[in-house]
Amino acid sequence: MTRVVGRVVRTPFAVGSKQDHVATMLETEGRSYRLRREDGNPFHDPELDQFVGRVVHAAGSIDGDIFVASDIQPVAKGQPEARPHRAPESRTTDKPARPSRRR
Repeated sequence: MTRVVGRVVRTPFAVGSKQDHVATMLETEGRSYRLRREDGNPFHDPELDQFVGRVVHAAGSIDGDIFVASDIQPVAKGQPEARPHRAPESRTTDKPARPSRRR
């Protein structure tokens, strides 16, 4: 499962093609994805409309340029926007390793 933080927007997608439509997108720090819910309509999902213009925490899977969300929670006003979850480093602390004092 992938967790991301991003802003939900509505924007034209695939203009001039057969897939031309206004898509609900999730704009993250690194890239943009078309946003879908697991059981939602891929072209218009009224459940996603409540998140348009808001920053959200989303959990789900990525399939190419589509983020298929299993859970979406808005970031509360005044709450700092958290960074996406990252795997922990090999060290367990943020302190630099201390040199050995053995002689």
